[in-house]
Amino acid sequence: MLLLRNIFLKTLRDHRWGTLLWGVGLGAIISMDVWLYPEYSTSSEKLADLQRAYEAFGFLTGEVVPVDTLGGFLTVESFGYIGVMLGIWLAVVGVGLFRGEEEQGALELLMSTPRSRVEVFAAKAAGMAVAGLGAVTVFGGVLFGVVAATNQSLPFWGTLGALLNTYLMAMFWGAAGVLAGQVIPLRRTASLVTGGLLLGTYLLNSVAEIVGGLEWLTWLLPAHYYSLTKSLVPGRAVDPLGIGVLAAGTTALLMAAGYMFVRRDVGGRFALWPEARYTGAAEERTRRLGSPALLGSVFGKSLRDQFGSMLGWGLGLAALGAVIVGTAEEALEPLFKTFASFPLFEQFMGDAVSVEAYLSLVLFLYLPVLVIVYALTQVWGWASDEEEGRLELLVAEPVPRWAALLGRYAASAVTLAGVLAMAAGGMLLTAQLTGLDLDYGRVVGAVAAIAAPTLVVLAFGLALATWMPRPGVAVGITAAVVVAMYFVDMMSQLFDWPAFVQHLTVFHYYGRP
Repeated sequence: MLLLRNIFLKTLRDHRWGTLLWGVGLGAIISMDVWLYPEYSTSSEKLADLQRAYEAFGFLTGEVVPVDTLGGFLTVESFGYIGVMLGIWLAVVGVGLFRGEEEQGALELLMSTPRSRVEVFAAKAAGMAVAGLGAVTVFGGVLFGVVAATNQSLPFWGTLGALLNTYLMAMFWGAAGVLAGQVIPLRRTASLVTGGLLLGTYLLNSVAEIVGGLEWLTWLLPAHYYSLTKSLVPGRAVDPLGIGVLAAGTTALLMAAGYMFVRRDVGGRFALWPEARYTGAAEERTRRLGSPALLGSVFGKSLRDQFGSMLGWGLGLAALGAVIVGTAEEALEPLFKTFASFPLFEQFMGDAVSVEAYLSLVLFLYLPVLVIVYALTQVWGWASDEEEGRLELLVAEPVPRWAALLGRYAASAVTLAGVLAMAAGGMLLTAQLTGLDLDYGRVVGAVAAIAAPTLVVLAFGLALATWMPRPGVAVGITAAVVVAMYFVDMMSQLFDWPAFVQHLTVFHYYGRP
């Protein structure tokens, strides 16, 4: 009951599990890198090979600092994307602070109490900021602990600077999520738009840094300012410009969001420009109500709802695959020369130096996880429909419950096929345009095989959401199970765990195509 006494504490309570799980999860990711580093640091030749391999990936990592220290290694290997990952979570949290509660009707109840809108906004924004700080604190504690346990060292103040930089990057996108929730009337749409901007600007910054004539564009992107601070590297410190721009940008976005929240209706949106008046004409009515296409069945309606998400995810994964395939030839030799000196990776890859093996390592090692995240958004959509009352209207009609669930699942399967087709298309088209010698059949098979574990996770998530009293919790549980299975699959191969342990994870059945 202590955490229900005011809006700030209630916000912290709502996100306590996310704070803990994200902190521990990111800590587990970086712990693997800390544990692996001694395998390289014992040999100057291995470090030189590793340096060349990272430089081949400069299009994704930006500036490649020397990796002859643990701090330099973690800067290139981990901190380049950890702020982005945490930013995805805070972006979703930011959208849900207001738009999520408006869809549930909870914000109307809160605003009926004698509290000003400014007070409500400030308390919720502060709760998000402290939740993000809590996740970074947990992550930092795990990092310091594993460094001490492995008898290695990191600069104390430099580590704090890197953690501060990570926190500000995540908070920038959390504030962007709050702003998006003021102008976009649907929570899912606002979350997808904010997440798409985050990933899109991150990739655009990586490309713009290496393409002549586009360097000026990086100064408009938050990822550029995040990349300026490399305080874990000896001789480097926190970059005042990068930290200052991220902090000022976060403040500006929150102030703009607060202005909009105070001046709009609860449940409505802030109009950025004057909306056209209703003329009464039949054509205008049709335009406002939208087309009735695909609204005749649960399957059709679900397909229509998921089309935008499918298009965004498919094009994003196609672009990612295109970038990696397009740079395969220049990255292949230094990458495999490095891994040839690190026997543990043979358990993942074998010793075949080929374009297909390269894609298996740098793309298909984590592509199934990205596609499963897409499936989790579909579970989230089902849970939101039930918690926000939309599912009640559907089952009140003469629609069997099994038909409602099966129609939703079938639509998700169809859009999943669309996402995978676009991802494979981006890789194959790039290979064709660049003249890369690539086994198209293997690529198509590797992409198509992702459907099986993804459909299993989707079925598990939907079953859990239909069973739990609070369906939204099913999304977090399913995500935690996926993360656990991914790490079990990795660690069981590294440490040769018993076969029955490997069989507990869906990633084991996907294998290493």
